[in-house]
Amino acid sequence: MTLSPTLFALEYKIAPQLHYLDYLEVDEQGNTLNTETGWLKGLDASVTGLYHPLKIQSHIQLLQGTVDYQGHTQSGQPHQTRTKQIYFQYGISAGYAFRVANLELTPTLALDKHYWRRDIQAKGLVSQLTEDYQWWLIKPSLKANIKTANLEDFSIQLGITKTLQAAMRVHATRCTSAVTVYPKSDTGWFSRIEMLAHSQDTHKVVAFIEYKQWNMKRSDSKLANSCIGPLSWSEPTNKTQLWSAGIRFNF
Repeated sequence: MTLSPTLFALEYKIAPQLHYLDYLEVDEQGNTLNTETGWLKGLDASVTGLYHPLKIQSHIQLLQGTVDYQGHTQSGQPHQTRTKQIYFQYGISAGYAFRVANLELTPTLALDKHYWRRDIQAKGLVSQLTEDYQWWLIKPSLKANIKTANLEDFSIQLGITKTLQAAMRVHATRCTSAVTVYPKSDTGWFSRIEMLAHSQDTHKVVAFIEYKQWNMKRSDSKLANSCIGPLSWSEPTNKTQLWSAGIRFNF
């Protein structure tokens, strides 16, 4: 007799977060083209279901803030300004939990859709530039949850990130037309540590810290019109690092 998977419970989670963004673009020789660094605020909401023996989770997340931009103009002159950031992502993950001694191990596969707007602010004679990115991020990982008499609930998760089907659209300005280029896939990694801070029958509070890195390789070049003639656009090789900390409420 075969038993179909059974839904035992649904758990709802909401997590206010603080993030530090470190974004870097480099040329083909590895020289720095521009950087963006600063703090973002975020909120993540998710729902988890246990379909024995699988754990299924869907989530939605929003991050936003204004960070420091240091780079160069098209003519190669140093340029410092501020960039308004909006990250939006949603996704789903599935994990299979099993026990080894006092460890609960959960291999997990997650797939997230990312949207990111970089709104580089005008300064002096340099006009504003807005870029919209979107990509898929696939994240295989392994989570180890430890429960002992002295350590009630503590977990470490390690995984790999892989960007897929990335696109970046440069919006039209007074002098240039809009153009879309396609950064190429690359790999990164992430880690997450969680610790139970408070627990009651109806809810619990979990503190966490996380490091996440994703990378994209240089896109092919594409021509676009401008007031000085055709311009060649490409998205350079880039690396995003995101340090995060927050409190998650489980209901």
